[in-house]
Amino acid sequence: LAGPAAPARLARRPRFLTDHQHLLYRLLRAAFPDHVIMANIRIVDLVESSIEQSARPELEARRRQLLQERADCVVCNNDLVPLAALVVYENGIAKVPDERIKVDALRELGIKFLRFRADKSC
Repeated sequence: LAGPAAPARLARRPRFLTDHQHLLYRLLRAAFPDHVIMANIRIVDLVESSIEQSARPELEARRRQLLQERADCVVCNNDLVPLAALVVYENGIAKVPDERIKVDALRELGIKFLRFRADKSC
């Protein structure tokens, strides 16, 4: 009998952000030195989570949808209040993905949304 299979090994990413995300992050840090820039944030983490809201099935369903939605960078004031969410699309994306869930949630939360397309010159 063969012994237990060895667990699959994880590989660490070379860097937390892609080159284009890193460039966006650095540009935002330079442009907004008095703000906090957060990188690679789930949109669901911008939504209030309370026991009262969890009891409402329609809100919980929306929160589950937002688990898959991300922003490459979020600009916050010094009190860590989110002001804007930004996404940069990599080369090779012919069509912008459907963002209605993300955009609607950000609009409802009062957070600006900005989209950038990386081109070959970045």
